[in-house]
Amino acid sequence: MSSKEAVFGGSSLASTLFLKACPYRAITSFHHRPPFFEIYGGDKYSDVGGPAVGPSARRLAELARDGGALLIRHASTEAGVGDPPGLTLGQCHTQRNLSDAGRAEARALGQWFAQHGLQARAVLSSQWCRCQDTARIAFGSFEDWPALNSTFAGQGQHDRQMLQLRERLARLPAGALEVWVTHQVIMTGLTSAYPAMAEGFLVDRQGRLLARGMMVPDA
Repeated sequence: MSSKEAVFGGSSLASTLFLKACPYRAITSFHHRPPFFEIYGGDKYSDVGGPAVGPSARRLAELARDGGALLIRHASTEAGVGDPPGLTLGQCHTQRNLSDAGRAEARALGQWFAQHGLQARAVLSSQWCRCQDTARIAFGSFEDWPALNSTFAGQGQHDRQMLQLRERLARLPAGALEVWVTHQVIMTGLTSAYPAMAEGFLVDRQGRLLARGMMVPDA
């Protein structure tokens, strides 16, 4: 079995569909997760080789206190890529949903927010059940925002949704923090970086990636 088949549950078809839908320069390796980049206060990038924990997650919390939008990829799901045939919004049984591990990640995410004393003025979510469930478990309440919906494999209107995200960012009051629970394709489209499931990207009002990390509470 090839390394990319191992990542996608042994399905070469799944890996082919994934590559066609996500032709981003950030995807350079199929060993575990693609490498990612963290921005430190501007335009300097540092390859840190995997999802950020420890100091990077603390840096994420520190910067989030100054405001911006914290984009969170939905927590871990059942095996698969995309959704089964016949996907219908509002009908979770037609979708790829959170796994038990994903629900635990969402609970930890909420604990991490409380631990760092972060307050979001709004929690917005894609209309996909795996995003809604991540938001509900972590934060208790949320609002649907279709601009965060998946555009994987030609779904949605990617360019229009990117414009809507940037327009909302530009209107965000200085110092205000919002949480947006969404999908890899949306986060990569906005930042050109590739998130792990349950990873957070903090962006400023210009859409620049300020920090990223896995939001796991300290023991």
